[in-house]
Amino acid sequence: FIQKFVNRPVKELVEGTNKVAAGELQYKISLNSKDEIGQLALSFNKMTEDLKNANEQIQEWIKTLEQRVEERTQELQETQSQLLQTEKLASIGKLAATVAHEINNPITGILTYTKLLRRKFKDGMPGSDEFQKFQGYLATMERETERCGTIVRNMLDFARQREPSYKPDIDVNTIINES
Repeated sequence: FIQKFVNRPVKELVEGTNKVAAGELQYKISLNSKDEIGQLALSFNKMTEDLKNANEQIQEWIKTLEQRVEERTQELQETQSQLLQTEKLASIGKLAATVAHEINNPITGILTYTKLLRRKFKDGMPGSDEFQKFQGYLATMERETERCGTIVRNMLDFARQREPSYKPDIDVNTIINES
């Protein structure tokens, strides 16, 4: 009698407790008696079900929290990218006066040579002695125009938004000198 109604049910309760303690929250004790041990088994099953539901709810909260953290991280990365672009544009604004001055010098030279050539051609076709001077003027105009193009191209490269890239075989001294 003690074996059937006390020892065996108590062993089942102990086994169930050990399994639940090991993480098996779906484990159920199958005692159908109406006595105190049956009530204990019923309470144990209810407690295990409540633990299982609480664990599922915690897991769902963890997923939600991870998703929110991921969304916030993405927002921060986008904001950081926008801030970096804004800083670049602000730097370009500061450089604009310097660049305007740098471009103005060669353009003034080109304009001067253009007016000189126009005035010389107004008087008629130049002679062979003046032709050499005109070649020099044109070479200077070409060089200054290329200089303007380089300045503008460098400024546009700086302003362009792009992903950073890693280049292992780059000479740092060359980069510093170009900067």
